[in-house]
Amino acid sequence: MKTDDALGNQGASRILPWLHNNSARHRDILLVVTDPRAKSTELRQAMKSMVKGLPEKILDKTIVISADSPPENRRYGFSLNVL
Repeated sequence: MKTDDALGNQGASRILPWLHNNSARHRDILLVVTDPRAKSTELRQAMKSMVKGLPEKILDKTIVISADSPPENRRYGFSLNVL
């Protein structure tokens, strides 16, 4: 998901396991990585490392929060959920 829209209640319940309607998902995990700096080379390097080193099962449960605009995030083409 690459967007600059607000998450909202419906989006939060879809992403956050403990808010999901399916109680089986309440014990699931969510990995959040963030950096408040724009164009953070450290965050970009961390994202590259995660894509190379983490299993797809974990990457699907990973959200990256970036200070960059959606076009800036798309420029790097990461297969992660970038907000």
